[in-house]
Amino acid sequence: MAEHHVIMPEEDDTSSDEVDTHANKVPEHHVIMPDEDDSSSDEFDARANKMSTTDNCKRNLQPEFAAAACIRNTATLDHVMEVFSPPRLVPAAIQRGLRGHWSLDLDTGWNLLCSTDQDRCCQLVESCRPGMLMLSPPCTMFSPLQRMWNIPKMDPAVFQSRMAAANKLLHFTVTLMKLQSKLGGGFCFEHPVAASSWQDPLVVHAVATIPDCQVVNFDQCTIGLRSPAGGILKKRTKLCTNMPAIQAVFLDKQCRCTVPHTRIQGSGLGFNIAAHAQVYPSGFVQALLNSCEKYLEGKRFWQ
Repeated sequence: MAEHHVIMPEEDDTSSDEVDTHANKVPEHHVIMPDEDDSSSDEFDARANKMSTTDNCKRNLQPEFAAAACIRNTATLDHVMEVFSPPRLVPAAIQRGLRGHWSLDLDTGWNLLCSTDQDRCCQLVESCRPGMLMLSPPCTMFSPLQRMWNIPKMDPAVFQSRMAAANKLLHFTVTLMKLQSKLGGGFCFEHPVAASSWQDPLVVHAVATIPDCQVVNFDQCTIGLRSPAGGILKKRTKLCTNMPAIQAVFLDKQCRCTVPHTRIQGSGLGFNIAAHAQVYPSGFVQALLNSCEKYLEGKRFWQ
């Protein structure tokens, strides 16, 4: 087995009180300038290698969004922001005439295992006040397929470091959900239905206590998820949100396929099908933006 260079998170024994304390920090901010899924184990390592320690927080500002790191006011608040995601919703939102500037992910230079980057992310949310905050933390270590096939073969030290990293990102997701709720905006946290993350105590507590928080399950075959060879992929997915419009839009998106689905494992046309299925199909992006627009109707704060 090749040597792994895995991001080592700071010790994460996050309690619910600690998450609440982090989410309650809403200081005044002016200019926010950051410093310089069922994916496979190899993909996890490739992403981890981009930033080998939590002390390495230097990165370049997304050049196309550099002008957005300035004073916000109620006339220019963002409609959409996404975290743990390369640009997906934001470009599509801009095409609709909505405002959006930030997609915070390793691919765009943000190491959200780093506490400094987590603080800056919270500051950016407070400054931009997005109407909708999309949250898509890595689901690899919570996947039932990982638990069945890969985790039993992992070196215990590798497993512990990866699990600690996954939990740190999941718990930061809860922090962002609570912060966004306190700021009066909407959020949407996405993970597969079968992911063990939904049983995490902090996630369970957040779902039960954040005002208007609900979950809705749907099948991605209904919004166009296909394999590289064109096979239909079901990928049952759960959304946790405080936006009633998301519940309304996705509640009816249940599989009614009359042909077999392609299994989300192995490869097709040279592509890893599980990694391919992580990419949001256009139908998913558009349905989320439809929900965002409905949610923001009448909310003058974001007009």
